[in-house]
Amino acid sequence: MVEDQTFKNLKSLKKDQYECCDFYNCDFSNLNFFNFSFEECNFYSCNFSNANLNMIAIKSCLFKDSKMMGLKFQDINTFIFQAKFEKCQLDYSSFTGLKCEGFQFNDYKMHGVDFSGTNLEEAIIANCDLQEALFENTNLKKTDLTYSYNFSINPQINTIKELKVSREFIEGITDYFGIKVS
Repeated sequence: MVEDQTFKNLKSLKKDQYECCDFYNCDFSNLNFFNFSFEECNFYSCNFSNANLNMIAIKSCLFKDSKMMGLKFQDINTFIFQAKFEKCQLDYSSFTGLKCEGFQFNDYKMHGVDFSGTNLEEAIIANCDLQEALFENTNLKKTDLTYSYNFSINPQINTIKELKVSREFIEGITDYFGIKVS
């Protein structure tokens, strides 16, 4: 087990359990994280693009200003998945079928992200660009999409009770009914 360490500019990482560690400017793109474990770790300006997340354990971790493109979050150890994301790029990543209740996504670029079958109840998705994001059979009950934009959500195939959106972006829901808001 590795505890209370700071890592900078790494390009690889030894398989282990990491607790209360900080990672800065690490390039973990295409790395295989099979059976790695991270608890209460912080990742700043790291690149995880196209990494293999099969059975990785992520508990109470922060990802900030990181590039996380093409990740399959549904492959992680879902029993303990808890994370906060700030100002990251998540293009073409997938959260298919995950329980992401109460998650926070702030200031993200999330083009083509797949939220099919995802439980986003009470999640905060604030100021995110959701162009081509897929919402299909997604639970968006009490989800906060305030100031997020470029989304398209079909209310007939998603749960949207008490969904919060900004007035200027309501067309992301009404466009399915041909309603034009002015």
